Parts: sequence; structure tokens; C-alpha cells
Amino acid sequence: MIVCIGDLHGRYDILEQILRHYPEDTHYVFLGDVIDRGPQNRAAMKAVTELHQQGRATLIRGNHEEMALMPYRHYQKYLESKNMREYQQAFESFRNWREAGGETVIREYERFTIENYPEDLLEYLQLGRIAMFSGPEGITDYPQQGSVLLSHAAPPHARGNYSPEDVALWIRPYEGPFPLPEGVIMSIHGHTPTLEPVMFGKHLFIDTGGYNTGRICCVRLDGFDPQSPEIKVFQGAMRKTGKLHHFGRPVQYQTVRL
Repeated sequence: MIVCIGDLHGRYDILEQILRHYPEDTHYVFLGDVIDRGPQNRAAMKAVTELHQQGRATLIRGNHEEMALMPYRHYQKYLESKNMREYQQAFESFRNWREAGGETVIREYERFTIENYPEDLLEYLQLGRIAMFSGPEGITDYPQQGSVLLSHAAPPHARGNYSPEDVALWIRPYEGPFPLPEGVIMSIHGHTPTLEPVMFGKHLFIDTGGYNTGRICCVRLDGFDPQSPEIKVFQGAMRKTGKLHHFGRPVQYQTVRL
């Protein structure tokens, strides 16, 4: 079995229940934003990293992982070049990440700075891919005939001033529709939180605002039927509704109450 999981944002309490729900040999595809905002970032990262080490998880990079990597990249460039502009950008991007939700991660480590990123955090951050595909051959990094594209925000492609990687990490669905590679029948994304999973063109969005709503969406990928996908929303403890987007067409799903 192959199962795709939407944005967790530190909700290890729900991830733990999801992992118990599916068979032990299930392969998971995490759509990014495993970290930030939530209460159990380190536990979520550890679980996902261990699954990857066991060959049971594929990790897609989200914009929050990208924000966490930016300070480290700039600081490494500074060490190589001694260019103070890189040093300044490292501090600016570290502040931006903290304000966007990274503060909860930093707090769990009892504080760190651009000079001493924790090794386990870096290990996790560097595992993420920009896009992968699920189809008859399983999970691949190339399109298959009849496959589903998996990326965080949208299918990667050049768009205006955005690079394909930028589009995959940051863009919102209402800036679409987005082209799909030949042979790809649909794409699945997180990034833009909605109360329920929604279809928008040929794109399925499954970020159900888990950090606040306690709702984490999962989609079964093996034997995927675009007309009737097997979707489950795991309902855990709710904090508040939070900011949710309204677009697209709600799709049928099963609620699993935890």
C-alpha cells in the first residue's frame, strides 16, 4: 500500500495514529510542511526520517522546509566567500523562518542559531524532493503513463518570474490551472489549507489545516482511481479553525475520529 499524507505541521499526535491505522508495510509520501507551528516537530521529524531510512517513506519538500534551509545555505556561502551580504541574508532568512512558524522548532531544541543547526534537523531537511510520481511502477522521480504527480504547492513548471521549483513550493492554486507532464492524469498537493480536500481542475489539494483543525488528510495511491480516490481525513484534537481557503470542489472522503 502507498499512502500520501498532507501537511502535518508538528502534529505528531495525529501522525502516530495514522501510522497505526495502515498496514505495517505501507509506504508513505509526505507532501511537505512536516514541521513548524505545531507542538511536536522533533517527534514528527524523527518518525518521518526513520521511515525514510527503512525505505518506507518518500519526502516532498514544503515551503516551511525550504524556509528552514535558507539560513543554513546562506551561512555556508558566507563561510566559503566571507561575503557579508550572505551573512546578512542568513540572519534575515532565519528571522523570517522564525516568524513563519519556525519558532516552535527552535524552542524544542532549546534554541540554536545559524552557526549551529542541529544535525538531525539538517538530515531531515535535506531529504525532501521537489516532485515525485506515483503510478504502475510505484514511486519514481519521472512521469509514468497514468501516474499522479506529487508536490507541495503545485506542479513544477516555469511561470512568469517563478522557477519550476518556486512554483512547486510557494504558488497558490488560484494562480492555476497548471500544466501536467505527458502521461500524468492528476496531481496532489498540500500547502493551501482548506477544511476538506478539494479538486481544482486536475489537481487535488489535501492540506486540511491540521495544525489548527486537527484534521490530517491521507490519499491511497496504489490502484489510484481519479474518479473515486480513496481519501481519509483523520480527526484529532482541534485548536481552532484558523485561516482556511475556499476554492474548488469538495471530494468524498471518510472521517476517522481519533
